[in-house]
Amino acid sequence: TENHRIMFAVNQLTAGRLFPDRRFFNSGRMGAEQAVRARPIIERWLELRFRTGFSEWLSHVYYDEDITALLNLIDLGEEPELAAKGRKVLDLIFADMAHGCFRGGFATTHGRSYAREKRFPAVEAVSDTMKLAFGMGYFSVEDNMSAAVLALSEGYRVPPLFSDIAAGNIAAE
Repeated sequence: TENHRIMFAVNQLTAGRLFPDRRFFNSGRMGAEQAVRARPIIERWLELRFRTGFSEWLSHVYYDEDITALLNLIDLGEEPELAAKGRKVLDLIFADMAHGCFRGGFATTHGRSYAREKRFPAVEAVSDTMKLAFGMGYFSVEDNMSAAVLALSEGYRVPPLFSDIAAGNIAAE
């Protein structure tokens, strides 16, 4: 799926960069080869997001995974050109989340969602991420990997403008 594609490719790139001279036994390839194979997959994924957006649009479930992969690409991928494109896609995701924010919840239609998260916004997979990004919402006790990665990221900061949009201080034009 869309989110798994970027997660696996970024992991492949990162592992290949970390262990360039080691053989990956499942594939039989060396780490450096893994990194080379991952780059065009990531480039294609990023290009498709720019051209077509997300097939699982505004997904509070899968944005959690997309954000995590993109932050890892920026912070660990050692590919400045890909990192710059990843930042732009993250800006698009956070702009979507800001525009869809209502009292800290991601109150929009979702291309992928589950019943529990629809009924209880405090347990959405991006609730903690929205709290960190916009200063409103909920810190849940649920699995929320993008919040941890966002908190630790050295290469990406959510643009402050998005907090104003999320709070309703700036209308979308």
